[in-house]
Amino acid sequence: MATQVDIANSALTKMGAPPIMSFDDAIKTARTIKNSFNACYQAVLRAHIWKCATKRAILAPLIAAPAYEYTYAFQKPSDWIRNIDFDDDPEYRMEGQLILSNDSPLYMRYIYDIGAEQVSLLDSLCAEAVACYLAWTISYTITQDAQLRDQMWKDYKKVVAEAKSIDAKDMPWVKMSADELVDSAQGYPTFDRSGR
Repeated sequence: MATQVDIANSALTKMGAPPIMSFDDAIKTARTIKNSFNACYQAVLRAHIWKCATKRAILAPLIAAPAYEYTYAFQKPSDWIRNIDFDDDPEYRMEGQLILSNDSPLYMRYIYDIGAEQVSLLDSLCAEAVACYLAWTISYTITQDAQLRDQMWKDYKKVVAEAKSIDAKDMPWVKMSADELVDSAQGYPTFDRSGR
């Protein structure tokens, strides 16, 4: 179960920097991490469909309808980071904090903001990705080493690729008809790859 400080110290270890005890330590490293942690954390959550940060919601329409084109407006969940999918593939559009659609209600899956204070809920690869992204973000500020910064980016991409590979193996097999196989071979989307 990683804590924020554990993830920060993992990032510092990757950079060859000494660990911190707290984000409030009176040193440049701790201040830099404190200023960067939440933005890095949310960027990593938005970059991949992390199963540990997946949530479902049924959205009811707001009273006020859109001015034109769509029948219903829905408020995005307050902890929304990115969409995964909607049941029944409704036509929709994201505008500001709203989701516009002609279908109601909307059944959605999305990546939610677990909250940086609850990083213990992240799976190990997601926590490692946050550490790598944080190291990439702060490495030049701490070390002035551009090569190290580039290596941290490569490490981050490698962890996310590993997470995608493992997630693909965790998904159930999907049975396809002969027509779907032909469509798939021609590049047409034919089935839900989300692992529902």
